[in-house]
Amino acid sequence: LKCARRWGASWDCGSPASLWSLVAVVTGVSTGMDNTAIMTAPMDGFVESEAHQKLFLQAAQPGIWLEDPPLEFAAVLQRPSGQADAGGFKMDLDVNDGYTLQVMRFEPGPVSEWNKHHGLAKYKDIRPYDRIFQVNGQRGDSRDLLQAMKSGDHIDVLIRRPIEYKVKVVYGKAGLGLDVNTNLDGSLVLKSIKQASPFDEWNKVHWQTPVKAGDRLIEVNGHRGNAEELVHFMTKDYELNLVFAH
Repeated sequence: LKCARRWGASWDCGSPASLWSLVAVVTGVSTGMDNTAIMTAPMDGFVESEAHQKLFLQAAQPGIWLEDPPLEFAAVLQRPSGQADAGGFKMDLDVNDGYTLQVMRFEPGPVSEWNKHHGLAKYKDIRPYDRIFQVNGQRGDSRDLLQAMKSGDHIDVLIRRPIEYKVKVVYGKAGLGLDVNTNLDGSLVLKSIKQASPFDEWNKVHWQTPVKAGDRLIEVNGHRGNAEELVHFMTKDYELNLVFAH
């Protein structure tokens, strides 16, 4: 067992009390031992490598030492030399909702470089299905955001993580009225909603949090899985309790 250190504190992993204190900190489970003394009193002779630090940060869980991972965060992406348009950032972006840019996938380039330094315990790495909602101070229309990405040697963006929400619908005479696509990663993504369908009626009632194009279906009546599995579960019940991610 290798020891790890956080904020200048270290654990003597040869000591049972120290080992159980480490477990308590990582898991949030009380051991009945005094963890505070262990966390604040560095041990003599402890040598910590960069690899140990990295491993320990990867093991860190949200809400234990730091605040919960942010739902929104800022990022700065450097434009590759000679690339004067939005495509220079090597991202596939979806503009279906009309006011954000949804990251579908990205190639090695500015995004992966950013992620190298802002992943792990920082939780500010850019991921598929994140939404860019501001570019260089510009908000509003998706087309304006794309235009803002074409100027300057870098872009300052604000990014929002997907947010899950629940929908309850019942099959209508003509079905659900959903048009969906299957992404390369096997997820089920909403393409459009037909008028006078159960989802159209849901959106009229829940107009502040409607189901929108580009949202992902991630759960059907308590079951999660890939697109094929979700479609299967949707055909088994008349009443559907769904979870989408926007």
